[in-house]
Amino acid sequence: MLKNEVFGGQAPETREEFYTNYPLYRYWSVNKSDDLFSSTPINIYIHIPFCVQICEFCYYRTEKIKSQNDIDNYIESLCKEIALVGSRKNYSNTPVNSIYIGGGTPSLLKPKQFQKIVDTLRKFHDISSAEFTLETAAGTFNKEKIESYLENGVNRISMGVQSFDDKVLRMSNRTHVQKLVFNSIELLQDYNGLVVNIDILSGLVGDTYKSFSHTVEEAIKSKVDAITFYKFKTYANTAFYQKSLRNDKIELPTEQQEIEFMEFALESLKASEYDMWTTFAFTRNGYKHTYIEKTWRGDDCIAYGVSSFGSLSGMSYQNTNDLTNYTDCINKNVLPLYRQHKLSLKDMIVKELLLCVARLKSYEKTEFVNKFGFDYCEFLSKEMEYLCANGFIHNTNDLELTTKGILFGDYIGKVLAEGFKEKVGRDKYQLLY
Repeated sequence: MLKNEVFGGQAPETREEFYTNYPLYRYWSVNKSDDLFSSTPINIYIHIPFCVQICEFCYYRTEKIKSQNDIDNYIESLCKEIALVGSRKNYSNTPVNSIYIGGGTPSLLKPKQFQKIVDTLRKFHDISSAEFTLETAAGTFNKEKIESYLENGVNRISMGVQSFDDKVLRMSNRTHVQKLVFNSIELLQDYNGLVVNIDILSGLVGDTYKSFSHTVEEAIKSKVDAITFYKFKTYANTAFYQKSLRNDKIELPTEQQEIEFMEFALESLKASEYDMWTTFAFTRNGYKHTYIEKTWRGDDCIAYGVSSFGSLSGMSYQNTNDLTNYTDCINKNVLPLYRQHKLSLKDMIVKELLLCVARLKSYEKTEFVNKFGFDYCEFLSKEMEYLCANGFIHNTNDLELTTKGILFGDYIGKVLAEGFKEKVGRDKYQLLY
């Protein structure tokens, strides 16, 4: 009988219900939201591929600069793309939460080149209250450029330092040295209105406990607003991959050594004025990077430029990573799309577990419950018990990380994501990292 097999004998068989909606209307709230017809704020990523040199660890789409004409031609195509997107959908009244110009080395742009990009953005987007980040490299900007950044709304600078040890830098094919980095930081700190972040890589070729400890101490001493630590990884499209994994020409620190590096970093930061913002980023003034906070949570992001990644209405996409093809598409008034993927609800939940739940300190369990309608701690009780028993979290009721949990934030996300997949059904997408 239906009532025994499906409802466990709790409800009688009936043909009376004819469902047209769910949940039933009696569960709806009488509260009215001002957000019902409002424009959802967006984020913007712009890719500038040009660099003075190609770092041996870099896996991003980069191009060694040959002439200023190359940059001028690229910016011309970039501005045409912004106009092309703007003509397809009117974003002029949609607020922009954040802009991130990455690369490559965007600080290689001359003030008039940078001005052209911003003028085009203003024509098609409301960027008046956006967090505006520009990636830089030490020694590639001066007072004139900084003043141009400020005049055009830039309020956050992210500098790729990677290491404060000159020997380690040389082994990565970096042209800057510690002294130049400090000069660049001090130059930026002379100006009000700029949040300064520096990126550090842990586990670089040539790194030792002594050299990495020195890097951490110098980073803290610099008093920049934020320090972000990335774990070095040899991706297949890098020079390091060919040298280390294929030809054994270089030797990387072991995984255990890299963990010891980061244990030192966490202890040093804990004893300083820096507070954790994510499991790998720390700030002095409570500043949280809006671009990451918004895009990781799944907010819309428009991608401009070769090889750039975006996401709109649940559709993740990437522009072509071929510079010639990118320019050809733009000249034909065709969007330079390369690939895309429509996220299912399952994809969105897995993405949230991977990117937000353990990594973002600002992320609370109630946010997940309000967004997806269930408590992951209860749904993934077996995984939570495993994480607690192995010292990654303090208890099974919430995701309060231990020091070990901070070190292994990505692993925690993977455990929860894999547990969710096991519960609702496996798929073809493998978590290889």
